[in-house]
Amino acid sequence: MGSISQPPIGLSNLQSPNNVHGGHVQLSSGPAAPRNIGKHYPQLCQAPPQHPQQANSYQIPAPYPIVNANGAQYPVPTFQKPSLDEADDQPWRYRGYPAMCKWMATDNDFFVLRRFGQIAARVLLRMQDRIAKLEEDLRCLDQVCMEAGLNNGTFRYEPKLERDSILDELSWRLEQYQRFYLDHSQMKARPDATEFQISNVKQWIEDANVKAIRKEEQQFLDKCGDLIPIVPQDRTPLRRFIDRFNLLRLLSRERKVHNTWSSARLGVNFES
Repeated sequence: MGSISQPPIGLSNLQSPNNVHGGHVQLSSGPAAPRNIGKHYPQLCQAPPQHPQQANSYQIPAPYPIVNANGAQYPVPTFQKPSLDEADDQPWRYRGYPAMCKWMATDNDFFVLRRFGQIAARVLLRMQDRIAKLEEDLRCLDQVCMEAGLNNGTFRYEPKLERDSILDELSWRLEQYQRFYLDHSQMKARPDATEFQISNVKQWIEDANVKAIRKEEQQFLDKCGDLIPIVPQDRTPLRRFIDRFNLLRLLSRERKVHNTWSSARLGVNFES
């Protein structure tokens, strides 16, 4: 009888879960593995993959060269931090929404959004009317089946396929309507944004230069009755007094900054 070939000594338990650590195979205990292990299992002789940041000789590759249609190579552009004058001249380029979002995320009093109450009401009324129309169609089909002597007591053997189609549409329309209704009711329950919170955003736009955000995209701040804070806060009488005091101080500082700027530009002293 021919002898059955056996794996090299010491490798019989390679497939055991106990011999796998971190994705690498560990040799089982026992007799030493043969020297020609690389011939039978070449993958064991390869070094595990190394993260680029762990390699001592790793270098960050240079950017790909920019070549035009004629094959000429352009120099790789490098970005330099703009000066204050450059940032003031082109705030839409150097500030814009990245700077605004970074600032708004620092405090809840800086983050206000629109509720869109009128549009939400219109969408809800439209959803309601679509469902009401389907309800009328379903009632008519029930009456038709009753007068024709058809079975109104089965879903499995529905005599009117149109009724199945209406019920299928009603199922997803009702789900959409109820979800939208509940979400909007939570939005309606939130308190309106305070004058102090709205003035914070307006003041940032003025400080960062009005042109940092397009004018038409600043108009949401004029919808005072439709603005809500991202995180509502319970405002005690003391808190309301502090907010009003901060608002007055903010307006006073804005007036003072405007007078100082005008004096420097026009050479007129507005304080006298």
